[in-house]
Amino acid sequence: MTYNNLPSYTYTIYTIDELENLVIFADEVLSEKDIPLEINSIIHLVIDEIALNVVEHGFSNVPTKNGLLTTIVFNPNEIVLSFEDDGIPFNPIQHNVDLQMDKPLLDHNLGGLGIHIVRHYADDIEYEYVNGKNILVFHKRW
Repeated sequence: MTYNNLPSYTYTIYTIDELENLVIFADEVLSEKDIPLEINSIIHLVIDEIALNVVEHGFSNVPTKNGLLTTIVFNPNEIVLSFEDDGIPFNPIQHNVDLQMDKPLLDHNLGGLGIHIVRHYADDIEYEYVNGKNILVFHKRW
């Protein structure tokens, strides 16, 4: 992915045990920039949700060779997050999420809330499956 010489930072994880390291990396990168606190919180939530879903579900039946590559790109008044993995093909944009808001909490089906949250906070979101890789790109502007 080309970022037109914009500042970008990448980190790769392979297992759930490395998720905390990705969060620490994101903390360090985001703390260097002048980002509104609300946007910072949203970025952390999105990174955590996407990374957790990819590692738990995308790599559950398919061993990963390349892991989950997370890239953070800074445009003026925008952050772009790119998530690239070689796990099971999955398009979260087209995934049907039924939050079952009319049912009691204990009667809900598990799953889908994280995808719903990510889509809710995205100003733009794109997905493609290319050369055996899921590529999800999340844009957040302020």
